[in-house]
Amino acid sequence: MSSQGIQPVKGMNDVLPGEIHRWQFLESTVRDLLHAHGYDEMRVPVVEHTDLFKRAIGEYTDVVEKEMYSFEDKGGERLTLRPEATAGIVRAMISNGLLRGARHKLWCVGPMFRHEKPQKGRFRQFHQIDVEAVGFAGPDIDAELIALTAAFWRRLGIGRVRLQINSLGTAEARRDYRAKLAAYFRDHEAALDEDSLRRLGGNPLRILDSKNPEMQAVIAGAPLLPEHLDVESKAHFAELCAMLEALGIPYEINPRLVRGLDYYSRTVFEWVTDALGAQDAVCSGGRYDGLISQLGGEVTPAIGFAMGVERVVALIEQAGTAPAAAVADVYLVAQGEAPLRTAMRLADVLRRELPGRRIELNLGGGNFKAQFRRADRSGAALALVLGDDELTRGVVQMKPLREGLGDPAEVTIDNAGALAGWRWWEARVERRYVEASAAYQQILKTLERGDRAAALKAVDELRAEYASSAYADQSDLLAARVHVDAGEFGPASERLTRVMQNSDDPQLQLVARVRLARVQIAQNDADAALKTLQGAEPGGFIARFDEVRGDALYAKGDRTGALAAWRKAETEGAGADGKPATVDLEGLRLKIWDLESDGV
Repeated sequence: MSSQGIQPVKGMNDVLPGEIHRWQFLESTVRDLLHAHGYDEMRVPVVEHTDLFKRAIGEYTDVVEKEMYSFEDKGGERLTLRPEATAGIVRAMISNGLLRGARHKLWCVGPMFRHEKPQKGRFRQFHQIDVEAVGFAGPDIDAELIALTAAFWRRLGIGRVRLQINSLGTAEARRDYRAKLAAYFRDHEAALDEDSLRRLGGNPLRILDSKNPEMQAVIAGAPLLPEHLDVESKAHFAELCAMLEALGIPYEINPRLVRGLDYYSRTVFEWVTDALGAQDAVCSGGRYDGLISQLGGEVTPAIGFAMGVERVVALIEQAGTAPAAAVADVYLVAQGEAPLRTAMRLADVLRRELPGRRIELNLGGGNFKAQFRRADRSGAALALVLGDDELTRGVVQMKPLREGLGDPAEVTIDNAGALAGWRWWEARVERRYVEASAAYQQILKTLERGDRAAALKAVDELRAEYASSAYADQSDLLAARVHVDAGEFGPASERLTRVMQNSDDPQLQLVARVRLARVQIAQNDADAALKTLQGAEPGGFIARFDEVRGDALYAKGDRTGALAAWRKAETEGAGADGKPATVDLEGLRLKIWDLESDGV
């Protein structure tokens, strides 16, 4: 240990500055949406009495027996690092007298701890966003929570998730079902693995969770819980399904989706993905109408869900939807003791007068060359430069650090001059944005006149003059279309690849990617098209990705694969809630009909 330095605890990971922007994007999105839906944040300790989790989760569950970090403190109390958040929130409501017939909509975010085998998507310290609605008995709150999670995915730009729902019924109905399930598995005891045999004696419902491939055949033949629901639970579930359909939220009824603990009842749901390997659940929820009374409170209906932060962050990274990591707006370069003191004062003024802007000051010395290297690495678009010469003349240089932002300029060195200089700089950047927009509009007009050569020349001029503008990427996309119309697939591919790889706008990157795949299919390179489509999470472009994936499979002769991809695109691309379709449904359905007519 001493020769190698202190290492992190196994399964507990650092979140570094280069990654934190995705976490912040998730947390700020969740915070905004929960506020809009009337949920209040609360914070509970990460350490609780061990008995809380034994009573809430079950003394003989894997979590309590094998996975909890429990210890005895110096006062002799048995304490545990929380393995989940719901028990602590319920304890807080009971111990603080928050129940008594009241209704609460609450949430929290923070670390949880389980001593599991670390693997992709599963850690010993992990983070969850936990949302609870307490005191609500009807299916309307179930629908609101599920709609809230669907809103999370839309706002985060995550597309590869599916909703699965089921009903567990009441505790009484589930006891009858458990007896039938246990009898079934005892009749097939020879087919059970060691883990399932152990569960058979304690909680046979958990056998349905088995991931052992050799167990799937016997599980498939087991009685189905929905067939044994009580009348009230059937009505509750039917109304929930009707509400989800009214909200335009697609769902799958998974009769094998269960919870092993007695306090769960009626609605359970999970959002699953195929983008993270074996760890497919990214958000799990359900009703726990029996938990509060089990922990000593009044009988109170409740429902909640937990979202795995690390897994959702991984989906955000795949989708490329998080804003770019924060960079400096201004970097102050100063050489010499007197210029540095002046630069420190100017930095303080700019930070005070321009809240929200990131102002970085070179510290630690260095010549101008070294300081400009640091300024470039900071990501700043503008450097304010002070040396002895500038100090003598009473000015500060404003030096653009990125292409397309104009020439250097000077402003007076006093506070008012620095602020005026910054505002002049912002106005110039805005002016150049307007100029780029006007140049783009002129390109469109040139194309309308049919002057293709002049339009392509203007595109290259716009990119050269306004390289940092989004219009540079948009003009490349436009030029690529012009090339495709003329059958010039090589130049089109070059422009689309440039946008896909270099654009600062994730949406433009996705547009370029799907168009590049189409070009590659036209070039008779369906394998390259499939590889292009696999290179990113499609987010809101999932229907277009699947349609083009179907086109590529069709070009390879895989008609069955093409039909499956097109059908998937049809489902994903159909507009819901009055929203427009995201694909050409008429053209897509013609392709589907053509294959179906051939008996595929």
